[in-house]
Amino acid sequence: AQADLAIVLDDPQAASLAETWLHETWMARERTSFALPPSALAVEPGDNLVVSRAGRDRLVRVTEVNERGARAISALSVSPEVYG
Repeated sequence: AQADLAIVLDDPQAASLAETWLHETWMARERTSFALPPSALAVEPGDNLVVSRAGRDRLVRVTEVNERGARAISALSVSPEVYG
């Protein structure tokens, strides 16, 4: 990934920004998709959900919702600790 930004930062700020960007990219490599019933209308893009599979919980951010009877959900893995 590449970004051309006209901003002024000191070294610690730039390092923190770059580190956060790298962690976001690393976490987003894990994608998931699933379907929810129409009663789950409250789920929207940007929401964070915990998805359990094979006894493992994973925090994901909803990136897309498609309405076709069941609500088809696409999501990326996230790690809030990156922003601490």
